[in-house]
Amino acid sequence: MNTPVVVPQPAFPKAELPQPSFPQLIIHRPHLQSNVNRSMHRALTLIAWALYMYLWLPLVTLALWWISTHLGYQELIETPGVIDAALFLVPIKAAIVAAVLLIGWAEYNRWRFQGHERRHPQPNVTPADSAGVLGATADVSNALLGSRSAIVSVDQNAVPIGVRVLAQLNAEATTTDVPR
Repeated sequence: MNTPVVVPQPAFPKAELPQPSFPQLIIHRPHLQSNVNRSMHRALTLIAWALYMYLWLPLVTLALWWISTHLGYQELIETPGVIDAALFLVPIKAAIVAAVLLIGWAEYNRWRFQGHERRHPQPNVTPADSAGVLGATADVSNALLGSRSAIVSVDQNAVPIGVRVLAQLNAEATTTDVPR
């Protein structure tokens, strides 16, 4: 006997299906997505998960360090006869000895060279020397010598030909023009 197949009817007729009030942003038919687009989204997802794991890495590292030091302390210190606890003091003692030696050496050198100036002062540069190096006139060099802030005019060969002093080293004059 053939029994008729009963097809369930939807709760709403096709014309009366409720429409969502927001735009459809999710692709419900992945076969419409190209392989390049799908591969790009997979790669971006993989990068996002890698970044997420990278951000958790410090906390995971801290937890593993705590577990390892706790287990190491239990195995090496609390278990009798495995290792001598005095061995843990050796690096601390070595650090203290090294610090004492370095500080002692620095203090010895400070005591040895205190008051002995080995650097000799350089002679002052004269306005004539600076004018010769710059290729400028003595007036330009003298104006630069007494200025705190100045505008220097140069020719096409970058030789100073004029100076406008904006601020002097002493507070007497505020603006001095040297002819070009």
